[in-house]
Amino acid sequence: MNTDLREDLLSYVRLMNICIHYKLGNESLMENLIQSTTCFLQKRSWYNALESSFLIFAKTYLTDSNSSKSKMIENLKTIEAVCDTDNAKATLSSFDFVSWLRSCVENKTMEEIMREKINF
Repeated sequence: MNTDLREDLLSYVRLMNICIHYKLGNESLMENLIQSTTCFLQKRSWYNALESSFLIFAKTYLTDSNSSKSKMIENLKTIEAVCDTDNAKATLSSFDFVSWLRSCVENKTMEEIMREKINF
């Protein structure tokens, strides 16, 4: 059995794991997941701005239930500004983390966010 997995896929899985556990309400796991994912990604030579921004957002807002919605939206706009780079597009091709964050901030489903995105 080949145990060599693509590191980019492992990175996306770790980021998605944060999303899954957040939605499941596993708040006690969030800080540890974010910290271990950050360490894993920082060891890579191609750690990109979108991944970094996502983790900063997650650490700041997804671990604190008292987060200000206006600050979350402001920081989400910063993350969206990073999406035009080639590295960010590669990350977004596996899972649209920005739309997922928007769905969390706006209390909508991913489906609703994606429909809004298409209708623009």
